[in-house]
Amino acid sequence: MLTPKKRKLLLTIPTLQGGGAERVMTTLANYWASLGWELTLVTNEKEGTVPFYDLHQSIRLVQLNALSLSTLLLPLDVLKRVFRLRWLIKQTQPQVIVSFMDMNNVITLVASLGLKIPVCIAERSNPEATTISFIKKWLRDHVYALAHVIVVQTERIYQGFSERIRQRIAVIQNPIVVPKISLNYGARTIIAAGRLSEEKRFDLLIQSFSLIEKNYKDWTLVIWGEGPERSKLHSLIEAKGLANRIGLPGITKDIFHEMAQGSIFVLSSRFEGMPNALCEAMALGLSVVSTDCPTGPRELIAPLENGILVPVDDVVILAESMKTLMDDIKLREKLGQQAAKAMKKYAIENIASLWEKTFDEVAS
Repeated sequence: MLTPKKRKLLLTIPTLQGGGAERVMTTLANYWASLGWELTLVTNEKEGTVPFYDLHQSIRLVQLNALSLSTLLLPLDVLKRVFRLRWLIKQTQPQVIVSFMDMNNVITLVASLGLKIPVCIAERSNPEATTISFIKKWLRDHVYALAHVIVVQTERIYQGFSERIRQRIAVIQNPIVVPKISLNYGARTIIAAGRLSEEKRFDLLIQSFSLIEKNYKDWTLVIWGEGPERSKLHSLIEAKGLANRIGLPGITKDIFHEMAQGSIFVLSSRFEGMPNALCEAMALGLSVVSTDCPTGPRELIAPLENGILVPVDDVVILAESMKTLMDDIKLREKLGQQAAKAMKKYAIENIASLWEKTFDEVAS
């Protein structure tokens, strides 16, 4: 069994730029480093690339300079990543390897074959909802069986895997470290956050806001994030004549500070793995409206107790639900305070202890 002061881990993730998985890995790594653990964190990025999120000074960051410029998994690129990672694992000799992201998990498992080092991989998305190529799906479904443990974020994601894979799954939610920030439930700003990509349905959120904004002239909508849908969303905002009411400020290192500028948070996604932004908004104490998408929101929200759930892709009901909160400051405060209480179980100390238990099990 590993002892708390002698744990030696190698963590691997494709990049450490802005994103939910990157935030989770950084949060866990910094917490473990604060305990005195020896950590090597490996990315595929070009050497010298500055991580978006700050890392604990004791963490050894290794950048393999092996990030593919193509969306395809080119064979030579894969082999380069496998051999470089395998060499690093042999050099480092960690007690446990932790990998995030699906194809990075496949590469890590192949790179560690025969080295007799336990590998814990984390699936960060919903396999049932995420569209991937046949080759990637085949690799994931077959190579994942080599992992000692597969960490997923919800019971529903667990159910989405085959029986053979389920035998190796542990359900561990995302950790949350909430700063002490005072909220103003009278703030007239709606906050949303996430990658500006199609599945997040920020276009739906913009359309819903446009249905009610005429009666709420002092309310604004701010959508934090970056991604391929930015130009389309910007065009939609312009077409609705709401350029002075809806903001797309990009990404931020301090999402809690930005969330605290509002009193309502909205998640409009078509699907999720476990929505980090929703978890963070609830933990901070915001009142929330979320689509009842697979997976995550239903595990987090008790309707009208700590938030509001709405059907996926329903512009009108989403607008009406936002309106309900915009009209009632006491309801915003009630739901927000209950949300913060419900999210205490996701405190970093609690989630990290579940990972530590998993490390003990695979190392014994």
